[in-house]
Amino acid sequence: MRTPLLSRRWWVAALVLAMAQAAFLHWGIQQVPSMRTPAGSPSRFFIAPELGNETGRGWDPAFSPTLFALPSLEGFSGDAWMKYSRPVSAESIPEEPPFMLAMPSDGLGASLAGFVASVRPAPMRVADLPVAWIDSFPTPAAVPALSRMTIEGPAARRLISSATDLPLWSAPDLLVATEVQVLVTSQGRVLSAALAEVDSALSIPGVVPGLHLPEAERFALDYARKLAFKPLAPQRPAKAVETDNSVQSCKVTFHWATLPPTQATGGGKGS
Repeated sequence: MRTPLLSRRWWVAALVLAMAQAAFLHWGIQQVPSMRTPAGSPSRFFIAPELGNETGRGWDPAFSPTLFALPSLEGFSGDAWMKYSRPVSAESIPEEPPFMLAMPSDGLGASLAGFVASVRPAPMRVADLPVAWIDSFPTPAAVPALSRMTIEGPAARRLISSATDLPLWSAPDLLVATEVQVLVTSQGRVLSAALAEVDSALSIPGVVPGLHLPEAERFALDYARKLAFKPLAPQRPAKAVETDNSVQSCKVTFHWATLPPTQATGGGKGS
C-alpha cells in the first residue's frame, strides 16, 4: 500500500511546481510596460498599390520608406531630418560713401624713369663686340640670274636639246612668262608657232604681276620656230614618214630673268 501512496505524492509535487512556474511567468509579463503612442503624435500611413503577379519583382524600389525624408526649400519632411531655415541676407551699409583716390601728380616723371631703368634688360655680349670682325668674312657672290625654257605636250619628248643660251632683259620690273604654241610635223619640223594669251596675274592673289616686253616676245617666236624635233617614227620607212601628215602640239614657255637698266648690255641681252 506504500507504493501507490508514494507515487501519488510525486504527481502532486510535479503539479504544484508547474503551477508555480506558470504563475511566475504571468507575473513577469505583467511587469513589462506597454508601448503606448503619445496623444500628440500624428499617425502616418503609407498606401502602396497592389502589385500584380505578372511583375514578379516583389516590392517596388520606388516605394522605399526613405522617400518620406526628402529635402525641400521649407525644410525636410518628417522627423528623420534636422529642420533648416534659409539665412536672411542683410545689406551692409558702408560707413562712408565711395570716392575716387586722387592721383599724385608730383614725381610722375621720376617714377616713370625709375621704372624704365629697373626693367631695362642686361646688355648682350655679342652686341657689345666691335663691328670690325664682320670685315673678315668674305661676301658671298651673287647668284647669276638665268632665263629658262620649259616645254610640255605630246611633242615634248621629241625635242632635240639646243645649246643656245636665253638672254637677260633690261626691265625695271618682272616680266611675264611668254608662252608659244607650236605645231610639229611627223618629220620633226615646226609647222607653226604662235603666241598664247598669258594673264598678267593681276587677279591671282599672292602672285606678283609683271610686264610684257615686245622684244622678248619676238625673240621667243623666232626661238620656237628654230627648235628641232626628232621624227615621229624613225623605224618606219622614209617614204611612209614623208607622206604622214599627222602633227603634234606642244607649249613652250619662256621664263625671263631681268637686270636693272644700268647693268644691262647692249641690245637688252646680258648673256
